[in-house]
Amino acid sequence: MEIHCIQTARKGSKSVKNKNKLIVNGKPCYRHNIDYCKESKFVNEIFISTDDEDIMKSKDCYIIQRPKELSGDTASHKDVIIHALETIESTISKKVDMLVVILGNNVSCKTEDLDSAIQSLIDSPSYDSVQSVSKYNMFNPYRALRISDGKLEPEVEKNINFKNDKNSYGNFYFFNGSFWVIRRDSIFKENQTPPFEWLGEKIMPFVQEEGVMEIDANWQTNIVGLY
Repeated sequence: MEIHCIQTARKGSKSVKNKNKLIVNGKPCYRHNIDYCKESKFVNEIFISTDDEDIMKSKDCYIIQRPKELSGDTASHKDVIIHALETIESTISKKVDMLVVILGNNVSCKTEDLDSAIQSLIDSPSYDSVQSVSKYNMFNPYRALRISDGKLEPEVEKNINFKNDKNSYGNFYFFNGSFWVIRRDSIFKENQTPPFEWLGEKIMPFVQEEGVMEIDANWQTNIVGLY
C-alpha cells in the first residue's frame, strides 16, 4: 500500500515560542516523531510541511515548503493536509492509500503504536481513520467552568444526580497530538466528525497512556518527554 507520512511543523508559534524546536531528551521536538516513523514497517516516505528554515535543513525527509497563505495563525490545518497530500502524490506519481499525519510539537508517536494503528485500519475497512487519544477524566466536561459576569458558572448544566467524582460519567478521551492515520478519500468526505474535520465519519481510537500530549502551553514543556 502507498502509506506516506506528513509532519506539519510551521514556525512562528505564539503559545510556546519555537515549540517545534524545543530540545526534548537531547534533540529537537519535531525530530522525535519523524524518527519513530522512519522505523515503521508501513510508512514509505516522510514529508515535512514547514516554513521554518531550520526544519527545512532535514536531509532525510522530503521538504514541502508551505506557502504563506497556509503558514499564518488562522490557516486551516485541513488545507495544510490537503496541500501536502497533493504535493506527495505529485512527487511519487501515485495515489496515496493512507496518510499518516504527525505534529512537530509532540514526541510520543512510538513506532509500535503507529504500526499497530495502521494495521488496525488496514484490517477494518469500514473505518475512515485512527486517532491517538489519552484518557483525561480530570478534564471531563462536567467539571468545566466559565467566568461570566465575574462569577464561575458550569459549562454543562448540572442535574440533581451530579457527582463530583471525575470517573462518575465514564471515561473521557482527548486527542494527544501523537498521530492520525487517515484513508485518503476520507479527508475529502462531506460529512465530517468534529473537531478535526479531515478524519471522516467513523474514527477508530488508539489509546495511549495518560501523560501523552502535545506542547501548546508552557506548563506542558515539563511533562512532554517523560512518557
